[in-house]
Amino acid sequence: MNTIKKYAWPTIIILVASLIMTLAILPLANTEFADGIRADAITEGEGGEEEPGDMPSAVRYVIGFIKEFLLMGVAGLITYTILRIVRHFSRKRKKVEITPG
Repeated sequence: MNTIKKYAWPTIIILVASLIMTLAILPLANTEFADGIRADAITEGEGGEEEPGDMPSAVRYVIGFIKEFLLMGVAGLITYTILRIVRHFSRKRKKVEITPG
């Protein structure tokens, strides 16, 4: 239960905040500003055959969420692994002294 309180709740809060922000920004995908950015990206030539405007907004949202989740997850996993390794080696160096009492 402590693991859920310590790790899962902060992660869930961050993901929910990200979801709320993404849903708030999603309607901007259909504005003239977004169309202008897409047109600039097409003229600069990203090399893709499919134009970004052909993809529905919901698909772009899901892909963006998956990218965010993977990037945060990979960075978090690497950080967690390094932290565990450091803690593992730091515990072995400490000597436990028993005082009579």
